Amino acid sequence: MKKSYNKYNKIQEKREKIIQVAHSLFLQHGYENTNLQMIIKETGGSLATIYELFKNKENLFQESISMSLDNFINDFNAILKTENKKAPLESYLNTLGMKLCKEITSKHSIALHRLIVIEGYKNPKILKVFNTIIEEQCIKYFSNKLQEYQNDNDIKIENLKESILMFIDLLINPYLWHSITDPNFKSPTQKEIKKKVQMSIEIFMIWTKLKEKK
Repeated sequence: MKKSYNKYNKIQEKREKIIQVAHSLFLQHGYENTNLQMIIKETGGSLATIYELFKNKENLFQESISMSLDNFINDFNAILKTENKKAPLESYLNTLGMKLCKEITSKHSIALHRLIVIEGYKNPKILKVFNTIIEEQCIKYFSNKLQEYQNDNDIKIENLKESILMFIDLLINPYLWHSITDPNFKSPTQKEIKKKVQMSIEIFMIWTKLKEKK
């Protein structure tokens, strides 16, 4: 039993190492320009190992995107654990908004979004993977977190998914567009992010109150 467990651990460690290295190479060289031999050079092993674990490069790319999402969500969960569940909604949204804006303007996120835009036009499957894994899962995550907040505080936000979509759009759209299209894009300062988040929260609160009146 112990032998089987150790073997499983080694396989998992190898798998995670391949995913991490592949993700770094995809960001550095692009999807098309990254081949499996480059990954093997960094991780050791053989093509047979990669095919056995991932079947092909497309699945490996998908796993690397999933890894980014997992890291993203784990970071959020760690931050939200310290948040007072009974804090005002504005405080809760501020915690979400500050973390999201910092993440979306990080070097890693900018490189990832540029990769998706450039490679996605050549390979629509990449866009599909990104939309399914990142966008849909992120919206689901934030909707669930807002739902938890509602339940803990006995409040009601109409059209929860629509509301969270609007809030996220207010926060990230300007940053997202400029970070992808401007090669000289500079990440905003803490003060700039805070101002953007506060403005988005104010609009969100007005919007939700208007929805309640309808």
